[in-house]
Amino acid sequence: MRRKLAAAAVLTVMALTAATVAVAQGGSGTIRDDKARSDKVSVSLREFPKLPANQAYKGWLVSDDGSKKLSLGLIAVDDAGGGKADFTSPSGENLVGAYDKLVLTIEPVPDADPNPAAAVAAQDMLPPGALVHIRHLL
Repeated sequence: MRRKLAAAAVLTVMALTAATVAVAQGGSGTIRDDKARSDKVSVSLREFPKLPANQAYKGWLVSDDGSKKLSLGLIAVDDAGGGKADFTSPSGENLVGAYDKLVLTIEPVPDADPNPAAAVAAQDMLPPGALVHIRHLL
């Protein structure tokens, strides 16, 4: 099942920043500050079909030109279709500065391939026009 993501960017006051990609009828991914500027992403799913035991959803951030793909790890989904995962960049990388797309793939379990699977469950990106301004602010 493919789902279209509706993208939106949100900046909050007092030096806390967040960029959110909202999954239409399916959840959201939010990048915010943790140990460094915009170095943490939280993914929250709702109404996603539960997968067989030999498959799992995996979150990815993808760079503007598609050359960089950052695995956010597997996201377990409960019987109600909900799931959550948090990822903090170990290097303190500014995730909004480096990535503009959130992709959820369906991966085999176990999975020895470090690249995203071809089966995409949902994806979208922050609007390029808005992203330019967000990156200037950051």
